[in-house]
Amino acid sequence: MKTLLMLCFTLSFVFTIPAERYLAISKSGNRSLVKLTDIDSMYFVDTTGLIRGSVLATKAFYHKVGEFNTITITTGIADNGYGADGTDHSGVPASIGNLATDLAFTASVKLTDLCNGDGYNLGIQTDDTLYINATIRDFGGNPETILACFTVIENPAAAIKITDTNFRGATLSQFLKCMQDFLTGTAWNMGGGSNATGTRVAVMPDGKTRIENLGVADGGTSTQDLKDLTITSSRPYSSPYVSSAFSFSPTIYYASSQGPNYSDTPQRMLQPAKSDDYLFGYNLFDNTGLGTGSSEMQIFDNNGISLDFMNNDTLVVSATVGATAKLAADFAIDSGSVLINTSTTLQEMCDAIRAALGLPLLDNTPDNNPSVAIDGSSTDDVLIQNGTIVIRGQPIPGAEITNMTITVRNGATARTGFNANAVLTEF
Repeated sequence: MKTLLMLCFTLSFVFTIPAERYLAISKSGNRSLVKLTDIDSMYFVDTTGLIRGSVLATKAFYHKVGEFNTITITTGIADNGYGADGTDHSGVPASIGNLATDLAFTASVKLTDLCNGDGYNLGIQTDDTLYINATIRDFGGNPETILACFTVIENPAAAIKITDTNFRGATLSQFLKCMQDFLTGTAWNMGGGSNATGTRVAVMPDGKTRIENLGVADGGTSTQDLKDLTITSSRPYSSPYVSSAFSFSPTIYYASSQGPNYSDTPQRMLQPAKSDDYLFGYNLFDNTGLGTGSSEMQIFDNNGISLDFMNNDTLVVSATVGATAKLAADFAIDSGSVLINTSTTLQEMCDAIRAALGLPLLDNTPDNNPSVAIDGSSTDDVLIQNGTIVIRGQPIPGAEITNMTITVRNGATARTGFNANAVLTEF
């Protein structure tokens, strides 16, 4: 009977005092209880990202992709002989045997950063496969169509030719060299070799990619036309952009007497601007660095339109830092001399902006980002495009950056192209 009474008491306790669930949080031995019904949501926060000051960014700026292997090209406009060691005028074309080590390959723009002439990223991502499809007549005169695969990887130093139709690489020049190797290699004629061995692929000084098919009559070795060369991607979203950017004539003739023996992409290709990019430069120059023709603007806005700077334009920086107004208009744009690599760089512009705001070199956050810099792949700001000018204030009270503008002018004439692209967004 006693046991029965105890059991009844226990049941009565369960039903008369409803159980409530709590989340127990312990910190340094001190526990707190929070009723679950009082919690709307729960997530983890990386506080490193919360320790920051003002972050402002322009729209993205672009530079045309770097010249590659033009020393192998004999058609069309003159070239600058981009060499195997990654410097201009070495006089030696880059070889596929050095695909993972040659600076001409490893220092090229990554395919994941590659943009078309309108500033749109092609959408190529690591682990995508780019397909190269072409038709060349075989020894019997019959059309032979073969497909090659190029897998996009992260590390340029891991690039490799696996077979005559299977390659891996990370950069634009690695992809183009593999394309040339495929078109001229032994995948054709059942291992007998290609009839378009005079094919060469290069990035020209204007940023366009050229396919040349030089026949015997023109000093080359090809004996057949290169037809229906198409480039596609395994990523459905990216493939139309890739195909459009790498679009060539349906037939690239091996004999110039029959038709054009080279074809260029419709537009120059662009890459996000980098801090060491020069604002002005020569598309053509000799082996001493002396420019040919006129120095041209090398930086493009978010829509792929060249900026409207001129020599002796003035950079104007205006902002309020905390409660202090800042204004500087003492930095002049220099278009450079008759030699290449002598004009103002984007980094010099960033340094002038930082000086105008009175900011230290680094933003003093746990990430130690530069206070003013061209945003690149080394930062983790996923919302900020590579190639933008990013301004980072100090993470302390009274250091907020407000009412900031960056403009360029020449007297009363505003450089509207740059100014529109330099409008700042706060993140």
